[in-house]
Amino acid sequence: MNNPDNPKSIIYNPKFSLNNSTSNIQNPKSSLNNPTSNIQNPKSSLNNPTSNIQNPKSSLNNPTSNIQNPKSFSNNPTPNYLIWHSHKVKKEDRERIKNQKGCVLWFTGLSGSGKSTIANEVEYSLNKQGYHTYLLDGDNLRHGLNKDLGFSYEDRVENIRRVAEVAKLFVDAGIIVLVAFISPFLKEREKAKEIIGKENFIEIFIDTPLGECIKRDPKGLYKKALNGEISEFTGIDSPYEPPENPDIHIKTMEKSVEQASETILLFLKEKGFLR
Repeated sequence: MNNPDNPKSIIYNPKFSLNNSTSNIQNPKSSLNNPTSNIQNPKSSLNNPTSNIQNPKSSLNNPTSNIQNPKSFSNNPTPNYLIWHSHKVKKEDRERIKNQKGCVLWFTGLSGSGKSTIANEVEYSLNKQGYHTYLLDGDNLRHGLNKDLGFSYEDRVENIRRVAEVAKLFVDAGIIVLVAFISPFLKEREKAKEIIGKENFIEIFIDTPLGECIKRDPKGLYKKALNGEISEFTGIDSPYEPPENPDIHIKTMEKSVEQASETILLFLKEKGFLR
């Protein structure tokens, strides 16, 4: 089934609930269409005016309660009392001594498509040539910076926002940043481009058919997802929205890892990122 906002989105499970009006059946606790669902919670505040007393952290009467959830700040505007402090050393100064132009190589594709493998090869080649790089891998960042995030839509959005902000800092340092993230949603990749700056953002679509990714399954995740052991897995019960016009389109069924790496390096040279 396709994402209604993107008819080209990739998904394996025909039971995916984007357009399934009965999808709430999968969640017996959902109150969206179940007027009696609150019966399951005798402490519901609907008919119990004192129920908030049982939860001193309730946000109803506690304006500071959001402090308990750092993710709630992700879309908040910067307070007007915070002023940007300019520095003497600029991005161009850092780039000049590195003999390169800072940019982000954003690798997107399904799990098992080859994003990390190709990004790793590209970074290795750049490093051998003396360029300054850093590889931000989706799985690795979930061991630290993003370890508090799950795989809900909201957490996936926050996952991309954080890595985009980190990548932006690396670009300002004059570093060539390689970002290997599934980053399944078009809107969030566009947001990442906006954060980083479109002149510094190179979208690379690692295009591997879903069936091939399932066949490869290097981490055994597709097997678990198809068996129902993992939920909201991209391509199975959560959609992947392919780039509409990527800067570089790598079809892994037609190119080896080395050939893909050469294609990307040639692009960087032609666009003046490597000096």
